[in-house]
Amino acid sequence: MIDDHVRAEVRAILAEIRDGSFAQEWVAENRAGRIRFNQLRAANAARPVEKVGAELRAMMPFVAAGRPRIQDLSCELPRGARPPHALAPTSARSGHSGDAELVADRTRRRHGQLAMARH
Repeated sequence: MIDDHVRAEVRAILAEIRDGSFAQEWVAENRAGRIRFNQLRAANAARPVEKVGAELRAMMPFVAAGRPRIQDLSCELPRGARPPHALAPTSARSGHSGDAELVADRTRRRHGQLAMARH
């Protein structure tokens, strides 16, 4: 449910995006080898909802027809190389959930909670 607390949190995160601190943190995370990102990704992949989601998507190949898999988009690339989704038209990238995961992680960290601690 979206209440005043959620709206305030989204505004705070938006302020961090606008002032550049979110981008600086993301660049630093990438330069450090994506340690925290990879930990969060592994923890989230182990959640039951993700396993069920993968099984359901496997039963519906038409859902992902023509779209690259998120695992393929988030691989380590040589310096200067562009990921496949960066070459796709903007409309093809709009369904990418990676940004939402980063915002959700940032929200949890602001409240001193880790996704792993919930499970």
